[in-house]
This record gives sequence, structure tokens and C-alpha cells, in this order.
Amino acid sequence: MEVEKEFFCRTGKPKGVRIEVMADSLRVGKTTAVKVIGEGLRKRGEKVRESYEDWQHNPYLKESYSDPARSFLESQKWFAKRKWEQVREEGKGNIIIQDVTPEMDYNYALTNMKLGRMSKQNFREYERFFYALNWEQVPAPSLVVYLTVSDEGLIYRAKQSRREFETVDGHYFLTMKRVNRRWLRMAKARMNVLVIDTDNLDFANQDDARAKFVNMLAENI
Repeated sequence: MEVEKEFFCRTGKPKGVRIEVMADSLRVGKTTAVKVIGEGLRKRGEKVRESYEDWQHNPYLKESYSDPARSFLESQKWFAKRKWEQVREEGKGNIIIQDVTPEMDYNYALTNMKLGRMSKQNFREYERFFYALNWEQVPAPSLVVYLTVSDEGLIYRAKQSRREFETVDGHYFLTMKRVNRRWLRMAKARMNVLVIDTDNLDFANQDDARAKFVNMLAENI
């Protein structure tokens, strides 16, 4: 099985509006973006439901950092199954905002395979597990919000928001960025993607930036 193929499997039509957030790498502001979008759309009178990455309940996550050979595969399979459960949920009249697309989960595993943190054998097992989830039966997003950041900004944010069980390896984060940017170049021809430069739009801290961010998004859904 080829490990370089890109993940594009979802073809179902969402019932309502589904917004999903993706980024160059970890620590770019995906969760903050979901919160800002939700708050901004509610102020406009929209019914919104956020769906956050459930990393706190992954029983393999912490050990996947200290002993990846033993636990990384199981951690990624857990994330894949949990994300499949999340994205197949219907909105029931709400706008759904998903924290992290399943495509980014897949690219995360691919990045770790490229860096040797996940063996090619384990990646192939992960890939078989991933595709067996029948993604074609779940809806594609109405809009993907893709957050970009400069290399310098990415490393700074990674250091500022490091979890206690993580280490910050610049090469790791920048490799992930290259993998996700490669996916982005292909995704623009297949999906509705809104690219946001977070170096020049501090929606985490500035009210005017938050308003501009929500306006940009509203114009694309």
C-alpha cells in the first residue's frame, strides 16, 4: 500500500452547515478558532454546536510520547475512531464546527511515519484501520478553515503551549507543516477551503481580528 497517497474519502453531503478546522501543524490555534467561530456565529443568531478533539480521554496518548514504538499506533487508531464518530453526527438544525479534520489526523500519522516515530509497517496497519471506517458514508465539510503560520511563529507557539508530557522539536513541527501544506495544495481543487494567515490576524487576542475572522468565514458558507 502506498504511503504517499492523500486522504480524500468523504463524499457525503452534510445536512446543514459543517465547518471543520485544520492548520499547518499543532499549536496554531485550531481550538481557539472553533471557539471564536462559535461565539461569533451565535451573536449573529445562528444555532451552533462545537465538536472538540477529545485528546484528554485517549488512554494511549501520554505513553505515545514516551514510548511511541509501543503506543503511538494505538493512540492514532483511537483518534481515528473517535473522529469518525464525531464527523458522522448530524447537525439537527445546528451549524457544526469540528476541531481538527480527519484529514489532519491522517496527515499527523503520515508525518510521524516520515520522521521514523511510526514504522512503515505500523503506518500501513493504521491506514488499513483508517480506511475500514467507511469514511465515504460520512459528510464532507461545507467549509474547511485552514490556519497558516510562519515557521518562526509556529515554533514560538509550540514552545508557549507545550503540554507537560511533550517536547518541542522544531524539525517535527515543520515537517508536519510541509505535509499539511502539500495536502492543502490538492484540497483547494476538491473542497471549499478558507485559508487564514494567523501571523497577520490575531483572533485569539484582538476583538477587531475576531470580528474580521468571523466575517470572512460567514462570507464563505
